[in-house]
Amino acid sequence: MAIPSAAFVTSEQGSGAVGDDPSLYDRALRQAESELASCRDLRGQLGIVFEHFARRPYAMLHSTPNAEDIIEGVGTESRKAIAECRDGFRAVVEKLLTPAEDKIRASGMSLHQLANAILNFASAAKHEARDQAHLDGPAPKPDDDGSSVRSVKRSGIK
Repeated sequence: MAIPSAAFVTSEQGSGAVGDDPSLYDRALRQAESELASCRDLRGQLGIVFEHFARRPYAMLHSTPNAEDIIEGVGTESRKAIAECRDGFRAVVEKLLTPAEDKIRASGMSLHQLANAILNFASAAKHEARDQAHLDGPAPKPDDDGSSVRSVKRSGIK
């Protein structure tokens, strides 16, 4: 089942399903930005973006009994909202990459290109996931301080 490439799916028909509220896009982006404020390393920051751009939306969509109907019902307005959400997440990733801009440019890429590649990866991971465990991947290895990246990404998830 292909999953639209942004945080949440909306439907012009107002089906009452997960994602009918376009403000979900804004909330997902604001929540990610809020969590990013307390995370200082790029690895953890990109983990937070992945959490809000891929993991949570996947879990939300697949927790509904009519996920395939929601996906099939994505229309023009929804696709526009999805594109705007993706642009917001791309801007966040570009900002996160700014400290390494000289190195990124030296490698032949722009911040925008690398941010787009990162979001393409996250989107592809979400589309190709067989289930939530597949999307989550293997358990993260502890950082030098003994914490794991996933614990940073999942702070506050119940």
